[in-house]
Amino acid sequence: MKNQIAVPEAKFFNRAELLENLLQISIALSASRDRREMLEMILTEARRLTNAQAGTLYIKHQDQLQFVVAQNDVIDLSTINNKLIGRSIKIANNSLAGFAALTGRIVNIPDSHHLASGAPFRINRDLDQTTGYDTRSILAIPLKCPDGEVVGVLQLINCLGHDGAIVPFQLHQDQPIMSLASMAAVSIHNLLLTERLKRANLDTIIRLSVIAEFRDRGTAQHIKRISHISTLIARAMKLDDEQVELIQSASPMHDIGKIGIPDSILLKPGPLTDEERKIVEKHTIIGGEILANPTNDLMITAR
Repeated sequence: MKNQIAVPEAKFFNRAELLENLLQISIALSASRDRREMLEMILTEARRLTNAQAGTLYIKHQDQLQFVVAQNDVIDLSTINNKLIGRSIKIANNSLAGFAALTGRIVNIPDSHHLASGAPFRINRDLDQTTGYDTRSILAIPLKCPDGEVVGVLQLINCLGHDGAIVPFQLHQDQPIMSLASMAAVSIHNLLLTERLKRANLDTIIRLSVIAEFRDRGTAQHIKRISHISTLIARAMKLDDEQVELIQSASPMHDIGKIGIPDSILLKPGPLTDEERKIVEKHTIIGGEILANPTNDLMITAR
């Protein structure tokens, strides 16, 4: 099976085309607001610049590397992607990507079947064994920000020569792939900062929303459930990621108006009178007043 793999025709660019390509990539990365789209773009363009037949992209989370994107021109990854995406490996010497992230060093392996004796990392061949693919040349590039922080690892597999044969990756500091790696690092760094900020905002919203319901012990915990369920419904409705995130963040504020309901009514152990129920029902009006005149999409969605 390994000897019968059809190798797609390699694509080559002159320097002017490469520079133009890098400019377009930079513009596209800056404009992209979709996480998946941006990560796929980074790997696709890295493979294009190096004539790589396959590749993977990892993002750093604390002491782990999370497997986020995989591409291969020879084998169909659709049946195994669900098992791969999201899987984490330790940043350590027991994997090539982990070693690159740990040391911050670029690793260029001409032929993984003839690894130098005493290599300080291990080549994982699970995919080869599962699919029959043959990993030969490998280029692992740690994605480093200008301050030296490693935010991920780009791993390119099987460089294709002019005749379609698998050859070693040729790497020089002035090659476009190094510029792309720097752009990718900054883009991923900004992506992670944005995601952290969103999580912090959601945490703050939930905590502030709990203030309104904290007195009512029977409902204080349902805020997180409401946010989670609202998110699941939004995804089931096929809303885009931005709308899903807005609904996730806005839904905890659905009962913010309860802050204006007296304890004597909100905490009453027995049934409410008709008059008391009318007062409780005013929490929607109070909430509307609190969220009146919204100045951003989150408040508009909450209202």
